[in-house]
Amino acid sequence: MKPKAFYHWESGHATPDIFKLKTLARLYGMTLDEVVTGESDWPLAGVSLAKIQRLDQADKVRLETAILLAAATIQLDVVNMQSKQASL
Repeated sequence: MKPKAFYHWESGHATPDIFKLKTLARLYGMTLDEVVTGESDWPLAGVSLAKIQRLDQADKVRLETAILLAAATIQLDVVNMQSKQASL
């Protein structure tokens, strides 16, 4: 996935393709529900800067992707809430 795609998700100009989310879920060993809701036992919380600095490049890319995906998911939730409030 390209960083531009994440930007479009975060800015609300686009939504993630379900098949890309499915692929990311498979890549990280998560269910699609965990990816969409952000509820997972994946141990990102508690990762220290020292641990991140010791990661190899591939793991750093995976971590960055997970963080961007989480940010995009949060943004989508915000956009959905704003849409619901506007329709009231």
